[in-house]
Amino acid sequence: MPTSAKPLPQDVPTLTVYRSSLVNLNGEATRRTHGPHAHVDLLPPARKGDCWRLDRRAGSPYRLHGSTDRGHLRFRALYRSNLLFADQPAEVTALRFVLAPDPDSPELFRLQVA
Repeated sequence: MPTSAKPLPQDVPTLTVYRSSLVNLNGEATRRTHGPHAHVDLLPPARKGDCWRLDRRAGSPYRLHGSTDRGHLRFRALYRSNLLFADQPAEVTALRFVLAPDPDSPELFRLQVA
């Protein structure tokens, strides 16, 4: 799951999680997930084989920062990033995912390995 060296096209909604706990949404991910509030979370898989999800429902514990004018938003999620990196070697410093709509809710987005 390490980030690839090959950059993805700008129109692909991506989310990058850094070992430092910073989570960045690129411009396209920001546009697709933008809502009336700044609440956000990363949800771990409920069952083995499920994927992580970005949660944009009101009341989620983290707050988005940045501006849509600059094209991207970010947040910090120390506990969630620790879970994501638990099985990764120390040299992996970032994980990149492509966001996909979750059929269960318009405010949930699946994280697919980029």
